[in-house]
Amino acid sequence: MSLLPADVANGHAAVLFIDADDAVVQPIKRWLRHTLPAAHITHCRSFADAQDYLDAAAVDLILASGVLPDATSMDVLHFVRERRITAPVVVQAVVLPDGTQAALLDAGALDVACTPEPADRITHLRRVFGLAEDGDLPLAAASGEINHLRGLLRALCTEVGSVTHDINNPLTTISGNAQFVRELGSMMDLDPMLLTAIEHIAEASHQLTGELDKLNRLKQHLRQHVGHEAALPN
Repeated sequence: MSLLPADVANGHAAVLFIDADDAVVQPIKRWLRHTLPAAHITHCRSFADAQDYLDAAAVDLILASGVLPDATSMDVLHFVRERRITAPVVVQAVVLPDGTQAALLDAGALDVACTPEPADRITHLRRVFGLAEDGDLPLAAASGEINHLRGLLRALCTEVGSVTHDINNPLTTISGNAQFVRELGSMMDLDPMLLTAIEHIAEASHQLTGELDKLNRLKQHLRQHVGHEAALPN
Protein backbone atom coordinates (compact mmCIF):
# COMPACT_ATOMS: atom_id res chain seq x y z
CA MET A 1 0.00 0.00 0.00
CA SER A 2 1.35 3.42 -0.93
CA LEU A 3 2.31 5.89 1.80
CA LEU A 4 1.63 8.74 -0.61
CA PRO A 5 -1.57 10.55 -1.67
CA ALA A 6 -3.24 8.75 -4.59
CA ASP A 7 -2.41 11.40 -7.21
CA VAL A 8 1.29 11.33 -6.26
CA ALA A 9 1.46 7.53 -6.07
CA ASN A 10 -0.19 7.40 -9.46
CA GLY A 11 2.73 9.30 -10.97
CA HIS A 12 0.96 12.56 -11.87
CA ALA A 13 3.22 14.67 -9.69
CA ALA A 14 6.02 17.21 -9.49
CA VAL A 15 8.93 15.53 -7.68
CA LEU A 16 11.92 17.40 -6.21
CA PHE A 17 14.99 15.20 -5.70
CA ILE A 18 17.69 16.75 -3.46
CA ASP A 19 20.99 14.84 -3.43
CA ALA A 20 24.61 15.57 -4.34
CA ASP A 21 25.93 12.00 -4.57
CA ASP A 22 26.11 11.14 -8.27
CA ALA A 23 26.46 7.44 -7.50
CA VAL A 24 22.99 7.61 -5.96
CA VAL A 25 21.45 10.34 -8.08
CA GLN A 26 21.78 8.77 -11.52
CA PRO A 27 20.22 5.33 -10.86
CA ILE A 28 17.39 6.82 -8.80
CA LYS A 29 16.66 9.46 -11.44
CA ARG A 30 16.52 6.72 -14.08
CA TRP A 31 14.19 4.68 -11.89
CA LEU A 32 11.92 7.65 -11.20
CA ARG A 33 11.65 8.52 -14.90
CA HIS A 34 10.95 4.91 -15.81
CA THR A 35 8.45 4.34 -13.00
CA LEU A 36 6.77 7.76 -13.15
CA PRO A 37 6.82 8.72 -16.84
CA ALA A 38 4.05 11.29 -16.29
CA ALA A 39 5.87 12.98 -13.40
CA HIS A 40 7.92 16.18 -13.61
CA ILE A 41 11.22 15.42 -11.85
CA THR A 42 13.61 18.19 -10.78
CA HIS A 43 17.05 17.50 -9.29
CA CYS A 44 18.86 19.92 -6.97
CA ARG A 45 22.39 19.21 -5.73
CA SER A 46 22.24 21.52 -2.70
CA PHE A 47 19.86 22.83 -0.08
CA ALA A 48 20.36 26.38 -1.39
CA ASP A 49 19.27 25.34 -4.89
CA ALA A 50 16.30 23.48 -3.42
CA GLN A 51 15.26 26.56 -1.42
CA ASP A 52 15.33 28.71 -4.55
CA TYR A 53 13.32 26.12 -6.45
CA LEU A 54 10.71 25.68 -3.71
CA ASP A 55 10.30 29.45 -3.45
CA ALA A 56 9.47 29.55 -7.16
CA ALA A 57 7.56 26.33 -7.86
CA ALA A 58 5.07 23.96 -6.25
CA VAL A 59 5.97 20.30 -5.76
CA ASP A 60 4.00 17.21 -4.77
CA LEU A 61 6.86 15.13 -3.31
CA ILE A 62 10.35 15.85 -1.95
CA LEU A 63 13.07 13.18 -1.88
CA ALA A 64 15.92 14.44 0.29
CA SER A 65 19.36 13.07 1.09
CA GLY A 66 20.18 12.69 4.77
CA VAL A 67 23.23 14.93 4.39
CA LEU A 68 23.68 17.67 1.76
CA PRO A 69 26.78 19.82 1.08
CA ASP A 70 25.20 22.79 2.85
CA ALA A 71 22.53 21.29 5.12
CA THR A 72 20.94 18.23 6.65
CA SER A 73 17.59 16.62 5.99
CA MET A 74 16.35 18.22 9.23
CA ASP A 75 17.10 21.62 7.69
CA VAL A 76 14.98 20.61 4.71
CA LEU A 77 12.09 19.60 6.96
CA HIS A 78 12.32 22.84 8.95
CA PHE A 79 12.29 24.86 5.73
CA VAL A 80 9.28 22.93 4.44
CA ARG A 81 7.43 23.56 7.69
CA GLU A 82 8.33 27.28 7.77
CA ARG A 83 7.14 27.76 4.18
CA ARG A 84 4.01 25.70 4.91
CA ILE A 85 4.78 23.41 1.99
CA THR A 86 2.36 20.49 2.04
CA ALA A 87 4.42 18.08 -0.11
CA PRO A 88 5.47 14.93 1.78
CA VAL A 89 9.20 14.58 2.42
CA VAL A 90 10.97 11.21 2.12
CA VAL A 91 14.51 11.08 3.55
CA GLN A 92 17.17 8.62 2.40
CA ALA A 93 20.56 8.63 4.11
CA VAL A 94 23.77 6.58 4.14
CA VAL A 95 23.78 6.63 7.92
CA LEU A 96 22.04 8.60 10.66
CA PRO A 97 23.09 9.14 14.29
CA ASP A 98 21.06 7.34 16.93
CA GLY A 99 17.67 8.95 17.42
CA THR A 100 17.84 10.99 14.22
CA GLN A 101 15.42 8.79 12.32
CA ALA A 102 12.76 9.19 14.99
CA ALA A 103 13.46 12.93 15.16
CA LEU A 104 13.02 13.27 11.40
CA LEU A 105 9.69 11.43 11.55
CA ASP A 106 8.61 13.65 14.45
CA ALA A 107 9.62 16.70 12.39
CA GLY A 108 7.25 15.64 9.63
CA ALA A 109 9.14 13.25 7.33
CA LEU A 110 6.81 10.80 5.63
CA ASP A 111 9.41 8.03 5.78
CA VAL A 112 13.14 7.60 6.45
CA ALA A 113 15.58 4.97 5.16
CA CYS A 114 19.27 4.42 5.98
CA THR A 115 21.20 2.66 3.23
CA PRO A 116 24.17 3.56 1.01
CA GLU A 117 23.16 1.30 -1.86
CA PRO A 118 21.07 2.78 -4.71
CA ALA A 119 19.33 -0.58 -5.21
CA ASP A 120 18.24 -0.60 -1.57
CA ARG A 121 17.03 2.99 -1.87
CA ILE A 122 14.99 2.03 -4.90
CA THR A 123 13.51 -0.87 -2.94
CA HIS A 124 12.59 1.64 -0.24
CA LEU A 125 10.99 3.93 -2.81
CA ARG A 126 9.00 0.98 -4.16
CA ARG A 127 7.55 0.54 -0.70
CA VAL A 128 6.83 4.26 -0.35
CA PHE A 129 5.03 4.26 -3.70
CA GLY A 130 3.29 0.96 -2.92
CA LEU A 131 4.89 -0.76 -5.90
CA ALA A 132 5.40 -4.49 -6.29
CA GLU A 133 8.91 -5.76 -6.95
CA ASP A 134 8.19 -6.01 -10.67
CA GLY A 135 7.29 -2.31 -10.75
CA ASP A 136 3.60 -2.73 -11.48
CA LEU A 137 1.37 0.13 -10.45
CA PRO A 138 -0.03 -0.39 -6.96
CA LEU A 139 -3.67 -1.02 -6.28
CA ALA A 140 -3.82 2.32 -4.48
CA ALA A 141 -2.55 4.10 -7.60
CA ALA A 142 -5.05 2.30 -9.82
CA SER A 143 -7.77 3.12 -7.31
CA GLY A 144 -6.73 6.77 -7.38
CA GLU A 145 -6.96 6.83 -11.16
CA ILE A 146 -10.39 5.18 -11.04
CA ASN A 147 -11.60 7.73 -8.51
CA HIS A 148 -10.25 10.51 -10.72
CA LEU A 149 -12.18 9.13 -13.70
CA ARG A 150 -15.29 8.78 -11.57
CA GLY A 151 -14.97 12.41 -10.62
CA LEU A 152 -14.71 13.40 -14.28
CA LEU A 153 -17.75 11.27 -15.08
CA ARG A 154 -19.76 12.88 -12.31
CA ALA A 155 -18.72 16.32 -13.57
CA LEU A 156 -19.85 15.32 -17.07
CA CYS A 157 -23.16 14.09 -15.67
CA THR A 158 -23.72 17.37 -13.87
CA GLU A 159 -22.85 19.39 -16.97
CA VAL A 160 -25.14 17.36 -19.24
CA GLY A 161 -27.96 17.70 -16.72
CA SER A 162 -27.39 21.44 -16.48
CA VAL A 163 -27.32 21.86 -20.27
CA THR A 164 -30.54 19.89 -20.80
CA HIS A 165 -32.24 21.95 -18.09
CA ASP A 166 -31.01 25.26 -19.53
CA ILE A 167 -32.11 24.30 -23.05
CA ASN A 168 -35.48 22.91 -22.03
CA ASN A 169 -36.84 26.10 -20.45
CA PRO A 170 -36.35 28.54 -23.37
CA LEU A 171 -37.22 25.80 -25.87
CA THR A 172 -40.56 25.23 -24.14
CA THR A 173 -41.22 28.98 -24.28
CA ILE A 174 -40.33 29.20 -27.99
CA SER A 175 -42.39 26.14 -28.90
CA GLY A 176 -45.40 27.33 -26.91
CA ASN A 177 -45.32 30.81 -28.39
CA ALA A 178 -44.89 29.46 -31.92
CA GLN A 179 -47.96 27.27 -31.46
CA PHE A 180 -49.90 30.21 -30.03
CA VAL A 181 -49.07 32.43 -33.02
CA ARG A 182 -49.99 29.61 -35.43
CA GLU A 183 -53.39 29.27 -33.78
CA LEU A 184 -53.76 33.04 -33.76
CA GLY A 185 -52.94 33.10 -37.46
CA SER A 186 -55.74 30.65 -38.20
CA MET A 187 -58.22 33.11 -36.67
CA MET A 188 -56.75 36.35 -38.00
CA ASP A 189 -55.61 37.57 -41.36
CA LEU A 190 -51.86 37.68 -40.71
CA ASP A 191 -49.18 38.49 -43.26
CA PRO A 192 -48.17 35.27 -45.13
CA MET A 193 -44.47 36.09 -44.65
CA LEU A 194 -45.00 36.28 -40.91
CA LEU A 195 -46.83 32.96 -40.95
CA THR A 196 -43.97 31.38 -42.90
CA ALA A 197 -41.46 32.70 -40.37
CA ILE A 198 -43.57 31.26 -37.54
CA GLU A 199 -43.67 27.88 -39.31
CA HIS A 200 -39.88 27.92 -39.60
CA ILE A 201 -39.57 28.69 -35.88
CA ALA A 202 -41.96 25.85 -35.06
CA GLU A 203 -39.99 23.42 -37.23
CA ALA A 204 -36.70 24.50 -35.67
CA SER A 205 -38.10 24.10 -32.15
CA HIS A 206 -39.33 20.62 -33.12
CA GLN A 207 -35.83 19.69 -34.33
CA LEU A 208 -34.27 21.05 -31.15
CA THR A 209 -36.74 19.02 -29.10
CA GLY A 210 -35.44 15.91 -30.85
CA GLU A 211 -31.85 16.84 -30.01
CA LEU A 212 -32.87 17.56 -26.43
CA ASP A 213 -34.38 14.09 -26.22
CA LYS A 214 -30.97 12.69 -27.21
CA LEU A 215 -29.32 14.66 -24.41
CA ASN A 216 -31.89 13.38 -21.93
CA ARG A 217 -31.19 9.80 -23.01
CA LEU A 218 -27.46 10.45 -22.59
CA LYS A 219 -28.14 11.89 -19.13
CA GLN A 220 -30.05 8.76 -18.12
CA HIS A 221 -27.28 6.55 -19.51
CA LEU A 222 -24.65 8.46 -17.51
CA ARG A 223 -26.80 8.21 -14.40
CA GLN A 224 -26.76 4.44 -14.67
CA HIS A 225 -22.95 4.39 -14.86
CA VAL A 226 -22.32 6.88 -12.10
CA GLY A 227 -24.94 5.44 -9.78
CA HIS A 228 -25.47 8.75 -8.01
CA GLU A 229 -28.66 10.35 -9.26
CA ALA A 230 -28.31 13.11 -6.68
CA ALA A 231 -25.37 14.41 -8.71
CA LEU A 232 -27.70 15.18 -11.61
CA PRO A 233 -30.18 18.04 -11.81
CA ASN A 234 -33.70 16.98 -12.66
